[in-house]
Amino acid sequence: MSDRKKKLRTVARRKLKEGGVDCFVGYQQPINNLFSPPLIAENLNDLERLTVNPLSVGNLSLYLPDLTEEENNQKVGVVVKGCDSRTLNVLLQEDVLKRENLFIVGLPCKGILDPSKLREFCREGEISTEEFLSADFSWGGDKVVGHLEEKEFEIPKENNLLPKCRDCDYPNPIDCDVRLGSEVEPGEKNFDRVEEIEDFSLEERWEYWERMFDRCIRCYACRSICPLCYCESCKVDPRDIPITEDTTPEEKANRPEWIEKVPNLCSNLFFHILRIVHTAGRCVGCGECERACPMDIPLTELSQKLEKEVRKFDYVPGLDAEEDQFLTDYKEEE
Repeated sequence: MSDRKKKLRTVARRKLKEGGVDCFVGYQQPINNLFSPPLIAENLNDLERLTVNPLSVGNLSLYLPDLTEEENNQKVGVVVKGCDSRTLNVLLQEDVLKRENLFIVGLPCKGILDPSKLREFCREGEISTEEFLSADFSWGGDKVVGHLEEKEFEIPKENNLLPKCRDCDYPNPIDCDVRLGSEVEPGEKNFDRVEEIEDFSLEERWEYWERMFDRCIRCYACRSICPLCYCESCKVDPRDIPITEDTTPEEKANRPEWIEKVPNLCSNLFFHILRIVHTAGRCVGCGECERACPMDIPLTELSQKLEKEVRKFDYVPGLDAEEDQFLTDYKEEE
């Protein structure tokens, strides 16, 4: 067992025992996929499954609003990487979360392995998927080491990290109560792919995005997994106010259908542009939307374009929970 995992379990156990938190949100050993799924530990037995490793891909901020809302009123312990920490700060800025309800364990992040690359790694036959799922992992310089009872195996970090991790300039938690390990050297953010698309002609750009959005099946996985898409009623899919045979004409007039229910290019484009604009100055680039997409639409290319523009105003989302939100503050010359 790695030192970080031991320390994490010790901290979580102490907080649960003392009543400092009502539950602890972290990661557990992979079950049937090549990444560590979330774990919401409500008792000491649950903590036996708590782990931390280079497969801890999910942004756990997603689960905190429901756990800490007034109805549940729980104090929650949570593990955060750099990008997760920035998401927390945005949620604190927007009064969705309260800092006093959180006990934050910070995880300086050396990069998370891309599950799609790991599937290729297992297919190549060096190690079986079953062995991979039972391994304990640790970071080791420019590689990740998998530990089994009778052997070890190595996965080179180069080309096997998630795209968001390859140039991450905020790998360390911004704000935390406990930090697991020493700080990680930040990378240098680049927008190479965005600039490549910017160099397309208008016709080439339209053709490219037409091809991408035409394959969207509108499953809303990108919206569901985004910690910042927390509206109770989404304008494009108002499931909580359905129109029935008893709905009056006046009510119908006040509930316009923004997009068609059946996926098509026009409605798909409207949905994705609307969603991404709503995250302008808020998105921290955690990449969960793209990871969740079953159609492999490169959604982070859109969010990175917005991030590139936002940074021109000397603003990076999630660095300070006390800072004014991007669209609520401006300079006279703007």
